[in-house]
Amino acid sequence: MKKATVRDVASKAQVSTATVSRVVHGQRVRPGVKERVEAAMAALQYRPNLAARNLRTNASGIIACVIRGLLMPELSPFIRAAESELRAAGYTLLLASSNEEAETQKELIERIMRQGVDGLLFTATSDEGNVLKNTMENIGLPTVLLDREADFLADSSVVDHQNGIRLAVDYLASLGHRRICLLTVPQSMRPGRERVLAFNHALAANGIAADETIIQDHFLDGAQAALGVAQLLESANPPTAIISGGMTLLSSVLRATNMLGRKIPQDLSIVAGCDSELAEIFTPSITTIRWDVWQWGTISARLLLERIGAKAPLEKRQWIMPTELVVRNSCMRIHR
Repeated sequence: MKKATVRDVASKAQVSTATVSRVVHGQRVRPGVKERVEAAMAALQYRPNLAARNLRTNASGIIACVIRGLLMPELSPFIRAAESELRAAGYTLLLASSNEEAETQKELIERIMRQGVDGLLFTATSDEGNVLKNTMENIGLPTVLLDREADFLADSSVVDHQNGIRLAVDYLASLGHRRICLLTVPQSMRPGRERVLAFNHALAANGIAADETIIQDHFLDGAQAALGVAQLLESANPPTAIISGGMTLLSSVLRATNMLGRKIPQDLSIVAGCDSELAEIFTPSITTIRWDVWQWGTISARLLLERIGAKAPLEKRQWIMPTELVVRNSCMRIHR
């Protein structure tokens, strides 16, 4: 059987070859045209020669996404949304993890640069000091930072953690809690800094005194965090409520309460820093700080595609994902 060509597809779909090319490359066409072209491609078993296109345009057709770790189920909607958006534009998403290690991150970035990918979605292990700035200056390709900042050396899509933490503290304070603990990732990362800043401001606004034990900002590993929470709950002055800021720390809090036989919310009120299936189906269901993770992935991919396709220099941009508090059943009013 003779291999179908672009002209064959164009003839069958009754469109121009340029229109077929736009459909293949994920560009906009008139309503109904995309479906007609795709139907013709399927009928003729046409497969576009993307390798030849890449040679002509000096493009790889690959977008890399480097994240801190793969064991974060809450990130799944982000990855699926970004991949869907990029695939529609004719790109393949390459996913890699730094496993929270700066040296691994450095090696990954070097490999990505050698392979000549067209763009990068990037969650750095740290954005403190000059580490990320130096990394960004050496990358030299369109990049969107994910919940990280580097003095506008790249576009970024970030989460409004400050608003979420303020809402959580205000809610717990309204229930009578005065001993509230914040569990979060280190302040070497933007989410940690934003949460601690908002937490301290919210405590002060509610007339709650802070001390060094109620901010636990050094946890990344789930087992380590569970042990830290257990020690905190068994201390002489344990918290009555915990805000588990971060995508992976809720399970650590639940593991610690289960290990100690503590009941939620009777013995401890909990607010999760990110909504998840675990938070929704756990009994009792967990009050959470929520943002649209799917939208976050979609917006991040679109920012990157706009940067790749820009004909003229663009100003660096930052998209801020709004947050809200979803009240469920994991918090109880206390009278002390």
